[in-house]
Amino acid sequence: MTNVLLIVLLATASTDRAATVHDQIAGKLAPTAKQKLVSIAASLPATISNPEGTSRSIRAAFPDVNFTQLDIDSLSAFVLQEAATQTEQDLKTTLDQMKSINQQKVGLRTTEKKKLETLNQMSDMMQMKTHMLMDRRSKFMSSLSNLLKKIADAQSAIISNLK
Repeated sequence: MTNVLLIVLLATASTDRAATVHDQIAGKLAPTAKQKLVSIAASLPATISNPEGTSRSIRAAFPDVNFTQLDIDSLSAFVLQEAATQTEQDLKTTLDQMKSINQQKVGLRTTEKKKLETLNQMSDMMQMKTHMLMDRRSKFMSSLSNLLKKIADAQSAIISNLK
């Protein structure tokens, strides 16, 4: 349990830059646009095997807008950060549920064996869910990191071309 919390803390420390980019983009979006992007983030599959899927979802959500690649990359960064945030919230909820189950198990150790077995099964399921959510969050953060690097490289290329 301590290892899980340590991993979560280390992972959140590396997301400060992504959170800053997310907040900058969120400040520039209209509320309806932000809501569309949040719904795209909620509908992302558990694994991201193709980052173009996010781009397609953004273009589909805003059919009348002609985005540049930099716009799509920025909005994709926003969507991936939202997805990571939602996954992180799911992870915290799961960890809280595990803590509650463990507290119940302590109270039942001496009295009710049947309930204890059920809680053990639930605890095992929660541990598997926690592992899946951490993997999912890791994939989102990896994709987000790659996208932010791509944006930074594009900005550097533009600046060097201007010189």
